[in-house]
Amino acid sequence: SYLSVGSTTTKTFTALMPGTYYFILQTLDALGNVIATSDEVSAVVTQTVSFSLTDNVAQFGSISSSLTKYANTSGGATSEVEAHQLIANTNAPSGYTVTVLGAPPTNGADTITAIGSSSTSPSAGSDQFGLRLIASGGSGSVTASYGSSGFAYGASATSSDTVATESTGDAIDTNYSVRYVVNITPTKSSGSYSTNIVYVVTANF
Repeated sequence: SYLSVGSTTTKTFTALMPGTYYFILQTLDALGNVIATSDEVSAVVTQTVSFSLTDNVAQFGSISSSLTKYANTSGGATSEVEAHQLIANTNAPSGYTVTVLGAPPTNGADTITAIGSSSTSPSAGSDQFGLRLIASGGSGSVTASYGSSGFAYGASATSSDTVATESTGDAIDTNYSVRYVVNITPTKSSGSYSTNIVYVVTANF
């Protein structure tokens, strides 16, 4: 079927799904009669997925059982703050899935307890490590447990957890603002706690 583009010599198509597209152009006179038909031409839209982090280091700084801390790039904060942004897009027909993998912060055999898969409010004096995301732009969205006002962390060193998805690829960036929280109990062993968190974006072609 033909698509009328009006009185113009150009037409741009955006957000096309991967595949091969074929085009034939027709020129009409003022009465709608076909006066010229072009040869068929084709164009290939390749599969794409893009992912980046604005920073790969987040710090809580000094922590204590009397104060909730949030990670940033300069030693932590006492109020919720963005640690970095995760930016993703794809043109995959079924969008993408973003997962997180990694143990909560550890110091030798001591571990700060992961909050778990349910959204939970920070509570000073308890043992908590978690994160949450806020999405903007594109059509990506944060999964329920990581997208509410509380924090969650259901991943481990060997098991990943889904933090965001996009159901239909539109090749437009979604920016996810990532925030991390930590609390410790009064009996938590002193020392330097650290972890490596890995984000994986999988395009669903």
